[in-house]
Amino acid sequence: MPFFFDTHAHVQNEKFAADREAVLARARMAGVRRILNLGTRLADSREVVELAHKHRDCLAAVGVHPTDLDAWSEAEAKGLMQLAEDPQVVVYGEIGLDYYWDKFERNFQRDIFRRQLGMARELRLPVSMHCRGEGCYADLIEDLRAERGEEIGGVAHCFGGTMDEAKALVDMGFALGVGGTSTFPKSDDIRAILRTIGIDHLIIETDSPYLSPQPRRGKRNEPAHVVHTAQGLADLFGLDLRDIAHLTWCNATGAFRLPKSARLMPLEVRGDALCIHLTAMCPEKRGHRLERVLRSSEIIPKLGREDFAACSEVVFCEAGEPFVRIDTIAEVGKALRDAGKRVAVRADGLAEQHLREPLDFRIASDCVDALRVVLNAHDAESYARFCHPGEAASAFEAILQFITHAKPHFDDIAITCLDADDVDADAMRKLGTELGVAVEFENALD
Repeated sequence: MPFFFDTHAHVQNEKFAADREAVLARARMAGVRRILNLGTRLADSREVVELAHKHRDCLAAVGVHPTDLDAWSEAEAKGLMQLAEDPQVVVYGEIGLDYYWDKFERNFQRDIFRRQLGMARELRLPVSMHCRGEGCYADLIEDLRAERGEEIGGVAHCFGGTMDEAKALVDMGFALGVGGTSTFPKSDDIRAILRTIGIDHLIIETDSPYLSPQPRRGKRNEPAHVVHTAQGLADLFGLDLRDIAHLTWCNATGAFRLPKSARLMPLEVRGDALCIHLTAMCPEKRGHRLERVLRSSEIIPKLGREDFAACSEVVFCEAGEPFVRIDTIAEVGKALRDAGKRVAVRADGLAEQHLREPLDFRIASDCVDALRVVLNAHDAESYARFCHPGEAASAFEAILQFITHAKPHFDDIAITCLDADDVDADAMRKLGTELGVAVEFENALD
């Protein structure tokens, strides 16, 4: 199952009072693993922080919304600064300008917007910005430039401006928030802008309980519905839904400066082997960002590069579970075998759990010389402690099932694990015997 990041929601809103826990449960069932809830004034922001402390998949943003400026005061500003010190607060917002409702004089709105930009800079937090109404983006961009917005960063929530305005924001380092409005039949203009700007600058959001995507239009929005927006982007860019989920997650992680690990190149040489990363979903490497998702039609022409052609072996690596893209393994693997290369796959064994269905390993068995399943634990408890998988209760059993399903189709299949003190070597050998596969131990520094 793809993992999604709803980067803009208001689950603290009173419209969720009767079923908030059920709403969050539905989000998790849909694959939404992270939700950023945003405050609109100090009292509301406190509720957002409380929600983040109660639910580990919720993050918090605090600020005063441009339609709630009746709450603005020095005491409000001081309270927000203090609240923003909470470790669950990762963004300052929702702030910005609103010329649609025009509840407050525009110069006053701009003054408070710039004041809150300064607060965000002092707090070293990125911002989430609201901008709606004729002429609004021009003023917002002018104010960002005046406040050195490129030093602050963040997202233009529910972007609805022009191409030039989109480019100006992206040039300053801001992501563009894509919500339910992008799925409306009459949103061709905004879809054209998003396509031109490119997926690397987009993140997905719901703005729950508002702005439901087309399949749910007219009904209360909720974080689970972010999947509809993601599917819209998948259709727009001709990508798989899993790729959109991964790319927008990584874009959000970067825009909000959340903890992250290494950036992975799709193709890289390690020693005498060419490593191909198809995804970055492995729980042991959570936070890795795949620089770009490549299709087989893009990978195959690159295989003739001098440095790649010199490699004796090609490995589809476990930095992401490669078998979720088994068709790509088959297509690229055939080209590699035709070129006389040895092809190996290092998997984390969770592909069937991600896909929610058994794999037909026959698709790739003829073009894979060796399959290694990386498993550094002999039981479910140890695996959950070591890897922190998203579905800990069933992940270990899913890996064992994966090995059982794959074993008849690959002549060379083994479990690999670290030769380390916290790995029970005897128990790993016993597990391999029970499964009928070899167990190989690797140096932790390899």
